[in-house]
Amino acid sequence: MSQMTRWFQEGGFAMFPILLLGVVGLVGTIAGLAIGLSSRRRGTPLAFGAGLLAVAVLCVGIGGASYLMAEMKIDAALVAVAPEMRDELRTVGRAEARVALTFGGGAAALPAIGGLLLVALGLARGRDPAAGA
Repeated sequence: MSQMTRWFQEGGFAMFPILLLGVVGLVGTIAGLAIGLSSRRRGTPLAFGAGLLAVAVLCVGIGGASYLMAEMKIDAALVAVAPEMRDELRTVGRAEARVALTFGGGAAALPAIGGLLLVALGLARGRDPAAGA
């Protein structure tokens, strides 16, 4: 089994929605930058940018929720363990719990950068002439 597969399994179920959102973020970033740069309207890059920022927040949020749920499971499991083994098992459990959080942060990076660029582009264009006075 490859290291990536093992890491994905350690992250648990939360890895699947994070992966899906990461793919959506990748495609959305490419499409958003292409459409946002070719459009003369202010609203187009702002809308794509806001959507990409939402995808990034969701990636990190799912990873964070998974981490907190894993921490609760670790604490519940350590009650039944001998006191001399708790510190070592807590360390191993937290390392596994951080996997989804790390993956969520990594998956959020590209849509966050693309979203910020598109929002900045939209704001730099000034008032939309099609919106009227």
